[in-house]
Amino acid sequence: MRNLLLTSALLAGIIGTAVAPNAFADQHDPSLPKLFQFLKTTSSPDEAGALEDKIWSLWAETGDPALTHVFPSAEVLRDAKIDGMPASRAETIRRIAHGSLDVKGIGPWTRSYIAMRRGDPDAFPETDLVLRKAMADVGKRAEAWRPWRAYAAILLWRNS
Repeated sequence: MRNLLLTSALLAGIIGTAVAPNAFADQHDPSLPKLFQFLKTTSSPDEAGALEDKIWSLWAETGDPALTHVFPSAEVLRDAKIDGMPASRAETIRRIAHGSLDVKGIGPWTRSYIAMRRGDPDAFPETDLVLRKAMADVGKRAEAWRPWRAYAAILLWRNS
């Protein structure tokens, strides 16, 4: 992977050490990155924080004795009665908990980012503003980095 990315003049100058495999992989419930990205991309920061707090307060689970709470699993949220927010948003949270990304409010950037978080080494959010600023014709240039485009994105983000 590192050798392929080093063939790019753009990336060769910023690669210090190889990015660890699955640097973005979520080691917990795979629905959580989807849920957090949905909340962050469809709400103001204050509103997203309030929604996360609400979910924590209503369905937080206890787990490890060293922790006071664990974010509720997708299993808990799948059929949760979520009051205090628009019905469409509550339904979207339940659909995400069921594993669907085909919901209003989740676009190409969010889908790509979630794929990165789930460990897809070739996911690439080509609509990302930082990536578009880093290079012209981002989608075409990124083709040369297959199947490691997610790691190239991480390198470019870290260098921004």
